[in-house]
Amino acid sequence: MYISTMKKYNSLSEWRNHNPKEYSSAHHQGWLDDICELMGWDKPNRVIPKDYWTKEKCIEHAKKYETKTEWQVNSNRSFKAARNNGWYEECTKHMKVFFISVDSWTNESCLSEAKKYNNKTQWVKGSHSSFKSAKKNGWIDECTKHMEGVSPKDYWTKERCREYAIQYNMKERWKKGHNISYSHARRYGWVKELCVHMVEGCKKPNYWTKERCHIEALKFKVKEAWKKGQQGSYQAARRNGWVDDLCTHMEQPQKPNGYWTKERCLEHAKQFKTINEWTNANSSPAINARRYGWIDECTKHMIRIIKPNGYWKVKENVVNSAKEYDTITKWAKNNSSSYKSARRNGWFEEVTRHMEKKRQTRKPRDYWTKEKCVESANKYKNKKDWRKFCSSSYKSAKRNGWYEECTKHMK
Repeated sequence: MYISTMKKYNSLSEWRNHNPKEYSSAHHQGWLDDICELMGWDKPNRVIPKDYWTKEKCIEHAKKYETKTEWQVNSNRSFKAARNNGWYEECTKHMKVFFISVDSWTNESCLSEAKKYNNKTQWVKGSHSSFKSAKKNGWIDECTKHMEGVSPKDYWTKERCREYAIQYNMKERWKKGHNISYSHARRYGWVKELCVHMVEGCKKPNYWTKERCHIEALKFKVKEAWKKGQQGSYQAARRNGWVDDLCTHMEQPQKPNGYWTKERCLEHAKQFKTINEWTNANSSPAINARRYGWIDECTKHMIRIIKPNGYWKVKENVVNSAKEYDTITKWAKNNSSSYKSARRNGWFEEVTRHMEKKRQTRKPRDYWTKEKCVESANKYKNKKDWRKFCSSSYKSAKRNGWYEECTKHMK
């Protein structure tokens, strides 16, 4: 559709300003909510009363953004309300000053700023004023001696690489955060030594033996706690088929089929303030509530936490979301935004390695009889949920003229 052109924009309003024809077409077709969910943008505000933007709401909204420009682009209504009512200074006092004059940079601050970048091009793009100041005052050689293509052969010693390595707790983060020091450490064979403090930093493929996994498993009382608390050993045990052997000392939280009734799901949900807390504590009641159409009733007391703009564009956030689920289906149903972001950005294979890949078996053509379609439809309270969670029975009922009978109990 418009996906290829939309990727360069950070919000719905930014896309609307640059491509009014595309926006108008999407608005006319009723696709705006779906597009916002797919791109991770805030959904468009509907009719808002004049007194909606109070001082407290403007301050709360402004706290989501680091610069004034970012706030104006992503939430223009709260920005204008703060301007018009004289709350602007109070709302923006936490924000960064984007423009810094060239004369305000000292030799020490230029050196400190330059160390964040691996080459001159990155420095110019990331902090043009500090680069310009260094050039103007003759500090450019001193500031760039650590950079690629500039530093002398003997500059990257083991100790200098260690200074950067200790700033990271994982090898991959060091590699991405400061590639030049990592590359030199790898070239001279220092990586293993400099990663000893890191979490799972330099484990060899055969590190997790059954004995080591058993030692880790003994620290936990339930399987879920082991999975979250020491993921490396759990995944190794799962890959090698040792999980059942190593969990004999643990409590078995497995519930029989049909255990999670509506009443039990409601009772369980009352213990939590947000949907994420509820799902992370035990995904079974949440999955059953979503499957049978009780999700709204179970979560009506919960706080809806809105992710900031661009949250799902950060790979680390997507990885953390994927770790909460053991199958792709559960992930896609419970957090479609992070799932779609992984698909869109090419991270899908990497972040789903720990998940069970279940092959879906195609049902025979005559599987969906009228009785089965009625039985499937009775699990849901509205047509949208039925179509979303069991599209095959939904389509079959439409195709065979049973749709009205199947949906007569729905809203």
